[in-house]
Amino acid sequence: MSQENPDLVIVEEHVTTIRWLDDDPRPVDVNVIIDDDSGQGIFHMESDAMTDGVPIVQNYVVEFNNYQNGTYSNGFLVNFHLPADKGQNAKWTFDPSGPIWAKLVDKYGACPRNKNDNDPSLLTDPTLSDGNRTLTVGNANSISQYFGFALRFASTAGGKTLTYDPIGNNMNGSQRV
Repeated sequence: MSQENPDLVIVEEHVTTIRWLDDDPRPVDVNVIIDDDSGQGIFHMESDAMTDGVPIVQNYVVEFNNYQNGTYSNGFLVNFHLPADKGQNAKWTFDPSGPIWAKLVDKYGACPRNKNDNDPSLLTDPTLSDGNRTLTVGNANSISQYFGFALRFASTAGGKTLTYDPIGNNMNGSQRV
C-alpha cells in the first residue's frame, strides 16, 4: 500500500520474454516406425506435438509452425529417431550414404526419388548419431511451402535399402522477435 494513499495497492509484475534468433531453432523429436519391411515397406511416424514434437497429419504430413503451443521459435532442429524396440526397426538404421533427400513440391507433388532431386537448402546439415538410429536436420521454416522428403534406411544385414517419403508443411516464415 502506498503511504500517501492507503487505498492504493502497487503490484510489481515481472514478465519473461523468450527470444528466438536465427541460431535458436526449436528442437523437436519424431519417431519413425517401419511397420513392414517387405517390398517397399510400410511406415508411420509418431510425435507428441504438446511436448517436444510436431503435429503429424494423415500419418505422413509433418507440420512445422513457428508459433506452436504459444511459443515462437525461429525454425526447427528435427531429430528423426528410429527406435530399435518398435516395429521392424531393429533390423534397420538410417542409410549413412544419404539418409535424407528433400525438394519443394505442391501439396500433390512427389517426393525426391534420388540424390539428384535433393535440395540441401530445405533440410540442412544432416547428422547421424546413436549408431545411425537418429538423424538430425535443420529446417529454417523460412517461407510457407510444401516440401517432399525421403528418409532412407539401410538393412543391418546389408544389401537392402528402404525409402519412406512423407511431406513437410512449413506453415510460416522465420522472423526475429
